[in-house]
Amino acid sequence: MPFDLDGKPFSVKRNTEPLQLLGVLNERLNQQGRVLHHVVLNGQEIQDNWLEALLSISETDNISFVSVTAGELLEESIINTVDVLPKLADDLTQAARCLQMGTDDKAFPLIASSVNGLEAYIQLLNLISQYLPEHAGESGRLLEPLTQWLQKLLSVWRTENFVLMADYLLHELEPQIQRGHRWLRTLVAQPVV
Repeated sequence: MPFDLDGKPFSVKRNTEPLQLLGVLNERLNQQGRVLHHVVLNGQEIQDNWLEALLSISETDNISFVSVTAGELLEESIINTVDVLPKLADDLTQAARCLQMGTDDKAFPLIASSVNGLEAYIQLLNLISQYLPEHAGESGRLLEPLTQWLQKLLSVWRTENFVLMADYLLHELEPQIQRGHRWLRTLVAQPVV
């Protein structure tokens, strides 16, 4: 089945399984210093669930794969994180207030979603350290308190000391998120790749 990779024909053996196809694509892209960004299936852009989309293709479908450099993807991730961090900080503040008022049932979902956001933010900071060595120092200064805070959160969670957890959220973590947001905005203002 013929495919298109960045506007150029790309073919694989007939009846290649979708997972194998993605593996072949990723191998080729890695050699070029690029990563798969999205798939276009019959003119519709698919950002996520590529495997699921590829499992449902037929011989008549028009499929294009679009890649970007690792630097371009990192820059896009920084921009997206700048957009997301204020909501993360607000959710942490709201969770802390709920814990202080004893409405744990409202705080826990906010904390759970915030932990997911924090993990993505930590991954981004690690990638910045790896791919933008000139920013590794500041990235490391932001990472260290975040990883320490996650350890504190687990410890406090086990003891069910929700007042202390609220204090950590309000006085330690939320200011760190704000600091990181300000720094990432400066990266967006300058070309990083």
